[in-house]
Amino acid sequence: MELSKRKQRLRSVLMQYGLESHRVKTYRSLYKKAAAYRVSTNKGTYCLKPFRGSSARLSGIYKRIAQLHAHHFRSLPRWIPAKNGKYWCSKGGRLYYVTEWIDGSELGHHEQDFQKLGAALGRLHLITPSLKSGYPSYTAREVNRFWRHHRRFASHLQELLRDESRISEWFQEHGAECLSLAEKSWSVISQLGIQRMLRKEKPSIIHGDVTRPNVIVRSGSVYLVDWELARPGSAYYEVAKTLNNITNFTVPHIKALLDGYESIRPLGREERMIVASLSRLPREAWVAARQIRSGRPSTIFEVLKETWGKRLEMVEWLDSWADFKPKHLSSVQPVPVEGGDGHVAGRSH
Repeated sequence: MELSKRKQRLRSVLMQYGLESHRVKTYRSLYKKAAAYRVSTNKGTYCLKPFRGSSARLSGIYKRIAQLHAHHFRSLPRWIPAKNGKYWCSKGGRLYYVTEWIDGSELGHHEQDFQKLGAALGRLHLITPSLKSGYPSYTAREVNRFWRHHRRFASHLQELLRDESRISEWFQEHGAECLSLAEKSWSVISQLGIQRMLRKEKPSIIHGDVTRPNVIVRSGSVYLVDWELARPGSAYYEVAKTLNNITNFTVPHIKALLDGYESIRPLGREERMIVASLSRLPREAWVAARQIRSGRPSTIFEVLKETWGKRLEMVEWLDSWADFKPKHLSSVQPVPVEGGDGHVAGRSH
């Protein structure tokens, strides 16, 4: 009965677009059983997406999409207007929108695909959103957020070490490495030259969720789908997060993505140092520790264990790429990282 009601609801939604449904296939995501629907209709194949949020938020997302199209950014699906001219509709108290369906394959292991993805991100990050006020440093905001996670992890590490389990063994072996990786990042980002650059940073429009399920390879091109987290943000952090999310910490893939990115948006040495510093942060260890302390099962901990060695290889390669010299930093005293949220990050005394 529930399945029949859902089909009727989806047909009714498609009718608002002037589309007659022939076949519907459900696609799940990491978080939802029904994240999207592939709908075959009398006018072609489309992606129908339920949206959990307000119409105001969905309107804001579409404005970003329209801005990307206005700047001739092509690595995303077209949104389809409904018969009333709007780019979304509602049915039964739920919001929906429709885009073209991008046929293709998932990101595999071809270096040229990583290079094209990097170039797509480079083109995206050249687009600056229109903001009413001055430019806040979105990178500094991220740094301050991570600083708080690091401090929380450091304060809870001893508790994890006392736990008599295989989890405790891992943190006994690698907990100090997690702390050291983050401390090196703060030392780099707190350099005065980088601080000056962050104060002048212009935000970019970012995708916000560049993961393997959201990257489609078709006919030699790379597309990004699921733009519901598109917003003004830090280009540096999006690059760092993408490296962690999709490369499996494989150096040839990392190099290819960065080569593609810099073919469009070259990075200076200080910018490379920011990307390398954000990439080295052991964010998964922080999340795993928080989940373990709360008594929840932590699937991310298993991934962390399996990939830790490769993560350290990535860090070493990125340090070389960024011309990162630890001996140069030995005399640098960390200073507060200035942000737009009223918080600063620095070394505790």
